[in-house]
Amino acid sequence: MASKSTVVSIPESTSQSRSQKITIPNLRRVVSVAVNTGKVTHSVNGSEVTVNVSDGSYTRYTTSSVPNTKTVSETRTSSTDSFQSSISYNDGTYSGTLSKSGGSTPYVVSGSPPGQKTVSASRDSWYDYGGSCSGAQSGALSALPSSIPYSDGEGYTGTLQRTGSSAGRCQLLNDEGGGEKTYGASATGTYSGTVSKPDTRKYNYSQSYSGTVYGPSSVSYTYYYAYTVTVTYEDNFGQTLTLTAPASGVKLSVGNTYAVTGTTLDTDPGDIVSVYVRVNKGTPYRILQASADGVNPLAFSKTFTFAGGAIKDGTTAVSGLLDEGTTHLLEVWSEDNKGGTSIIAERTFTVALNRPPTLTHSFVSNNDNLSDDSPITIKGTVSDPDGQAVAMKYRMNGGADVPISISGGAWSITITPKQMVAGANSLVITAADSLGATTVLTFSLTRSVTKTRLKTAHARYKLSPQSTTAKEVLAWFQHETGDLNVDGALSIVAAGAAESYKAMTKTTAPVITGIVETEFIGTYATGNAQLHLKLTLSSNDANSTAAASSLSGAIKA
Repeated sequence: MASKSTVVSIPESTSQSRSQKITIPNLRRVVSVAVNTGKVTHSVNGSEVTVNVSDGSYTRYTTSSVPNTKTVSETRTSSTDSFQSSISYNDGTYSGTLSKSGGSTPYVVSGSPPGQKTVSASRDSWYDYGGSCSGAQSGALSALPSSIPYSDGEGYTGTLQRTGSSAGRCQLLNDEGGGEKTYGASATGTYSGTVSKPDTRKYNYSQSYSGTVYGPSSVSYTYYYAYTVTVTYEDNFGQTLTLTAPASGVKLSVGNTYAVTGTTLDTDPGDIVSVYVRVNKGTPYRILQASADGVNPLAFSKTFTFAGGAIKDGTTAVSGLLDEGTTHLLEVWSEDNKGGTSIIAERTFTVALNRPPTLTHSFVSNNDNLSDDSPITIKGTVSDPDGQAVAMKYRMNGGADVPISISGGAWSITITPKQMVAGANSLVITAADSLGATTVLTFSLTRSVTKTRLKTAHARYKLSPQSTTAKEVLAWFQHETGDLNVDGALSIVAAGAAESYKAMTKTTAPVITGIVETEFIGTYATGNAQLHLKLTLSSNDANSTAAASSLSGAIKA
């Protein structure tokens, strides 16, 4: 495989060591990296190559004169708190002016601060007295002063006040005889008080100065570096893709297939090649993955279906929902596991969406005087604009679905008041085509029940003889006495024939108090299989309360 080269120009900079990244599409490997000056190394991460250069020769330089400076601090002292706002500085190399840095700071050079303390002391006194010892002691106590001065070596002075006194021992000093004696006695006084000393401190003051001072200027050199790097590499060739189907401009209806076929050739043996499709720039969908031998094209073929408004592979949607009346884009391409890609082949197409069935219905009018079994018929027609098969069903009040028969596009359903509840009822009719599009009709039916007392009522009974046919029926009907009259009629006809009634003979007799029994007899000359008994109950007053209590009978073959 032939090598290729690319030149990387690293622009001029004052940094001698530099890094720069380049991207080589479909890079297979880097063969070599060379630089015009200095050293070069490189690293590879996929298709990204990082070149690192260093130790190259400078391409040019510039000079500039830069004064040398430094920051210095000095302190001045004085016996007075008076300093200049600035001072001059010169160390023989650097010179300049320093300004005050903050305020001055006092410090003590001699003396001490003022103070106070409480001290105690004692004083003694002596007194000679001729006469008695107690007199000498009294004299010694009287000789003690009430206060004494105080001073010490620390400079404290003051006056202490006497806080107590005590007499000492007494001794005989002279005895001249004849009763004349002289005594001497001592006394001690205790003293205390607060003494103080003055402020004797003497101060000096210090002031800090700081600032930038300047020395001789120096010459600065700025060097510039630029590199030219040549990267020799081998890249991975992409594939040659040929798309044979579909053609552009195809219009898809619901259920149509959409085939994508073609070939792709990768000349790098061992590459793993994948073929992808994408609709309207959506998510790529892979339709082939195979290993290339470098010689033979890889064939791909995938048949999709347009269903549910999207292009699908089976039940998997390959596209989003597609709008009718919009031109859609199909893209097909291949790529290998090393980044090589083919061109992207494009095809356009449009879609015709599935439309729901068209459903008509007759108007449901108000109906009065209905019995529980009176039929209510709703009918109409159904058709599908896309020609799909249609099925229908209805549901009353959320109950089970009931299929609706369709004949020649016509449909009908019959319901009765007995199927409804008192008040509001919901009737939902649904028509669905074979692809799931539906049309729904919803009726709200209201059942209002009004009970009216009747003067005449009919009761019919179907009779089942034990034999195949019968020709005579005997019936006993018991009911309450009062305003109630009962007549009977009998129909005996062939199976499946319309009913035909003949009046029955009747006789009435009391059974117990309040109950009478009427016997009915009906006879036909020829027996048949289908028997019906009809009783007609009537009263003169609609509010009559007389009621039936029992019915029994017999059938004669």
